[in-house]
Amino acid sequence: MPEAHDGRLRPEQVARVVIRPLGTVLPVGFLVFAVGAFLSASYSLGWIPESQGVDLFKLMLAFVVPVQAVAAIFAFLSRDSAGGTTLGVFGSTWAALALTGLSLKPGETSTALGYFLVADGMVIVILGIAALFGNPAFSVILAVACARFTLNGVYELNGSTTVEHVSGYVGLVLASVAAYGGLAFLLEDGRGEPVLPMLRHGPAREVFDADLLDQLEGVESEAGVRPRL
Repeated sequence: MPEAHDGRLRPEQVARVVIRPLGTVLPVGFLVFAVGAFLSASYSLGWIPESQGVDLFKLMLAFVVPVQAVAAIFAFLSRDSAGGTTLGVFGSTWAALALTGLSLKPGETSTALGYFLVADGMVIVILGIAALFGNPAFSVILAVACARFTLNGVYELNGSTTVEHVSGYVGLVLASVAAYGGLAFLLEDGRGEPVLPMLRHGPAREVFDADLLDQLEGVESEAGVRPRL
């Protein structure tokens, strides 16, 4: 490979990019999310007594939040910015819900939490739009999540029991679709190919057919390799 005109070596002659193989974090991220969605929905529907709300929020902080936070970090390390962003947003959302809930009396609502959940729903819409270009199944899950958190926010703002119950039923749907996503990603990783329908297309679908060199194409321009984010 020729040298640069000034006699210096070209960057590609001395630079090396090392790709660390990591397991996918999407199965654990989605399955843990499903548990959190089911628990919060059960609370909204009154299946978990209001007097045990503190126990629920502690479970969120002990089980859901740390797993999703770690999963978000490893998703970024795996060069999956979309997955890392989604898991990070949801992990932070569960943390905000739990910490705020611990400071409230049983049955008490919070206007601040209500506006936060409505704003959080808007962020989830943005994530869902981005997912349409690669993995529309993500958009389905995110659409249900948006409805769940937004309805929960409306309940916090107006205290309507009807809205709370509707939000709870939407939460059960969310738990189901998140569990489906976790199972699909788990089977997909074990078989090395899609097993359950996930509506992948474009680059998200091509990764299963591309060889190693094709998958590494353009890695020099990715975050962590290029000089600026």
